[in-house]
Amino acid sequence: MFPQLMKRHWLTVGAVLLSLFLFGLIYTSQGGIFVVTLVDWYTFFPSTAVFGILECIVVGWCYGTKRLHEDALTMWGKRIPRAMVISFKFVCPLFLVVICCYSFYSYRPPKYGDYIYPTWATAVGWLISVSSLLPLPTVFIWTVYNTQGATVKELSVSIRKEYAVRCCSSVSLTAVSGKSLPQTVESGKPKRQIIPMEETKLEVLEGMMRAQNDFVDVERRT
Repeated sequence: MFPQLMKRHWLTVGAVLLSLFLFGLIYTSQGGIFVVTLVDWYTFFPSTAVFGILECIVVGWCYGTKRLHEDALTMWGKRIPRAMVISFKFVCPLFLVVICCYSFYSYRPPKYGDYIYPTWATAVGWLISVSSLLPLPTVFIWTVYNTQGATVKELSVSIRKEYAVRCCSSVSLTAVSGKSLPQTVESGKPKRQIIPMEETKLEVLEGMMRAQNDFVDVERRT
């Protein structure tokens, strides 16, 4: 995403480590326990629940269970259990929404022992909580901005193209792995055709390229 930073990898890593080291010195100071309590109070709320809900929605509804089943078949040769599909489509989002709502309902201002944090410290805590959520919309906007095309619709078209190419590659992987293909009739008896790996590499790559080019041509006509 940031090729300029990769050119000076050691400098980037050094800057990150140095900043984390200097920030960590605050925790070792005399008032470090108050900073630890403030950060611990707001770090996981509500970002953990929000990220969990978004992951369930994206995987279960946006990406779709059908594509997930195809990915599982390609990688492991097995389908995802129905109980797991129901869990991350309905059960997990429901429980996470309940937990998130209850967390907001039972929210109390931070305190350490008898010490109650001032208003400005509470505001800093909320900034810490929001900062963990900012990367998600930031990366989304950055990706849309740097993707060719002027609309989100064109971005969805490019996503469909990538999915079509991946579906083609998943079918081709069956041939490359040497697994059984559709039955052929030889000498009056059905026989499964097994294609050796070395003989099919070039054909698989050529077929993938042809399928990708055909799909792009169809999208251009429409």
